[in-house]
Amino acid sequence: MIPASHPDLDDANGQPCARASIRLKILKRVRMVLFCAPLLFAQTGFCVQPLAQANLLKISDQPWVDVDIGRHHGVKCIVDVGSTEAGVLPTRYAQGSKYLRPAVVATANGVVKMPEVQIDGIAIGGSRQTAVRFLLRDQSWFHEGDPMPCVLGMEFLSRYTVDLDGSRGWLRLYPRGTRLEDVFGGSLPDGARLAASIHGGSPIEMDAMVDDIRVKATIDTGWGLVTPNQSLLDALGIRPGDPRIVSQSVRSVLSDRPMTLQIVELRQVRIGGLVVENVRASIGESGMRMMRREADPYLHIGWDLLRAHRFLLDMAHRDAALIP
Repeated sequence: MIPASHPDLDDANGQPCARASIRLKILKRVRMVLFCAPLLFAQTGFCVQPLAQANLLKISDQPWVDVDIGRHHGVKCIVDVGSTEAGVLPTRYAQGSKYLRPAVVATANGVVKMPEVQIDGIAIGGSRQTAVRFLLRDQSWFHEGDPMPCVLGMEFLSRYTVDLDGSRGWLRLYPRGTRLEDVFGGSLPDGARLAASIHGGSPIEMDAMVDDIRVKATIDTGWGLVTPNQSLLDALGIRPGDPRIVSQSVRSVLSDRPMTLQIVELRQVRIGGLVVENVRASIGESGMRMMRREADPYLHIGWDLLRAHRFLLDMAHRDAALIP
């Protein structure tokens, strides 16, 4: 339909219409400024609203969130940027899934064979994804007898820009491709952006400093304490029986069984602009067999070091930041 003409608005020059349009635009801008100002000052984004937000649960040395998986609501899952592709799921949550193939997967602690399935309904805080791939496993590959938790891998997380903020205790998911500056609410702090190698199907890798030693490092939020490989331990002069190594008895949060960890304290770890002093590192019972094959000094960075900071990840632009 063609709208009827209104002489009081449609004069020869169209000026009243133009003024009305300008007034409307001004009102919209004022409303946007009033809405965005709290976000700007809170450093949560230039009017970029998350699609989902979930509180981090205090279950273990990893970030956990509640996830709806098919008909199962509130499933406790680990947010794991170190799980480079599909996530991991106990079979009891996989009813109605589509079987894809058997998969042989290299984990931080060895090679594991698992069936791969596709699930059509994964939701966090109202944001839902379909056709999400998971590997099925009921028993932990780290500690025999422990149940396997649900793990959200990068196959799911890479569909978003991720804001994993341990200091505030939240996971926020933004539309894929949202720039880190828009999530943060301005220019990132000096040194926050990581010079990282970020590729689908590969770990997030970068250079770091341990004491005065340059090392290759990987960020893995599904891991607990930072873990050095043997080459780094050798460079630090840490040998078996070193008095700096202390035994720590803990209990598994998944099975309550007792475990013994071998802990050593690293004087300083530097990742980008983040410097952390007196960092606890594990050289304990899991062995880290795959990591010890690294010829050069290497550090696996777990959630224990990251939990007091904010990690931003934009897989679409291969961009990551670690903000103190």
